[in-house]
Amino acid sequence: MNTIKTGPDNNRTAQCPSCGREGKAVNTTTLHSLVRADRQDRITDSKYLFCGSQGCDIVYFTMHFAERSDLWSGIKARNVINQNLLTLANADIWSESLTRDGSHVFYKEDLTVRVGIKEESPPRPICYCFNHSVEEIFDEARRTGKSTVIDDIKSRIKSDGCSCEVKNPQGSCCLGTVKPFVNEALRQFGKEVDETVAGTGHKDCCRP
Repeated sequence: MNTIKTGPDNNRTAQCPSCGREGKAVNTTTLHSLVRADRQDRITDSKYLFCGSQGCDIVYFTMHFAERSDLWSGIKARNVINQNLLTLANADIWSESLTRDGSHVFYKEDLTVRVGIKEESPPRPICYCFNHSVEEIFDEARRTGKSTVIDDIKSRIKSDGCSCEVKNPQGSCCLGTVKPFVNEALRQFGKEVDETVAGTGHKDCCRP
């Protein structure tokens, strides 16, 4: 069942209706920047969440969709015991009504960019402001035994600023996502992991 949760900051979060991963709140500014032009009219003022699971086709879903999916899962489970609770025909109609207007969920195909952390094959963009990729990180680690991507991102943020909210599908700084890939690349090629990049970043890591 897709459990609705309350985080430590009292912001409600929910699990992706497809893969079950907990979603991350994202501003509609991000959707308006990255959703295809022919899908823009489907964006509403609902609270959207980002799903970062690799292999899952859903990128954004609404809290409303997650809540309804959670409720519907419970109804279907109870219906196995009590066949009179709801007929299967009514079930299909009710379930379809959640998505037929297309506003509650956006898939990878609905975006103008590839969502690197969700892809299994290249190219896998990881920093959208300064055009770094997962492949670049691993290639540099293989050739030189180190990665300069994080230093480059930090340096360019200080000099040029960043546009994560409108360029990164996650709607936030990429450093928390980049760091684990850097560490994985260094370990894969038998290099020592720099403990200064062992963390996952913080909420305002784009700020100088």
